[in-house]
Amino acid sequence: MVAQPKGIEEGIYSSKTLSNEAYHEDPALSHSGMTKVLVSWPDYWMTSVLNPQRKRYTATDAMIFGQRAGMLLLEPDVFYKSFNTAGRAPNAKAMFLSSVEYERLVEGQKAVMEVPIGKDHLTQGYPEVSIFFNIDGVRVRVRIDYLRTFGCIDYKRIAELNNWGIGKAVKNQGLDIQHFLYLEAVKWARLWIKRMKPEELTAWCQREGFDEGWMCDFRDDQDLLFRFLFQRSTPPYIWGFRDLEPEVVVEGAHAVFTAVKRYRKGLELYGTGRPPLGENNVKTVSQYHVPRRDYDYEE
Repeated sequence: MVAQPKGIEEGIYSSKTLSNEAYHEDPALSHSGMTKVLVSWPDYWMTSVLNPQRKRYTATDAMIFGQRAGMLLLEPDVFYKSFNTAGRAPNAKAMFLSSVEYERLVEGQKAVMEVPIGKDHLTQGYPEVSIFFNIDGVRVRVRIDYLRTFGCIDYKRIAELNNWGIGKAVKNQGLDIQHFLYLEAVKWARLWIKRMKPEELTAWCQREGFDEGWMCDFRDDQDLLFRFLFQRSTPPYIWGFRDLEPEVVVEGAHAVFTAVKRYRKGLELYGTGRPPLGENNVKTVSQYHVPRRDYDYEE
């Protein structure tokens, strides 16, 4: 197999030392990359850092609003340093926000933080924590929205806050894959910290800006939980925490290991260069892949 491109070393990184932009520029396989490689190797390659001419996606207004909503909810200090809200700017580089947009953002944040379970979940951890580790010889990466001692929380804005709407998001966005992958990252992170010598732990926490006592609690916690915080993208901004039942996560686990296997095969067959978009063979579509017509076959 052609070697996977090198990148950031295995470890745990805070938002203080690793920006969101640097994280996404790393060639390690991510949750979103897994969803693409499960479709085809060209689908993955075209949008990955392996493609030197990949097109940068243009964020929609809804995506930009969602990113800002997540920042205000999970990193309020960073939000207020980054944006000029209602004429109040901490520095000349702060981006101006209209009063209408700011009020909508605050409305969504308050909706979560005024409920005890929301505040309890989002005030005792670290936002935007990146973990780089290895699965079956492939370097992978995750960026956890909010790391807690018990595991992690991921914030999603969604059109419909009901089980059917959430179920569609799980399928379309591969949230079962994310659930399993992120908990694998948490398990790996705890073992990684346990292998540290005391002086190494102290130096690492100081460098990343983590509280050493908190990290020891994270290392030793027996819980292993992943929770989605879904919030409707239109007002009123109703929201709720959701777990995925074990059967759904098992499907996500299968998808993760299949994606890693296909990633290895893609590198083996095509290397890091542009792959062909067609296969040099002929395949047969079986009867099992063709839906039956809706009429009475006995007439």
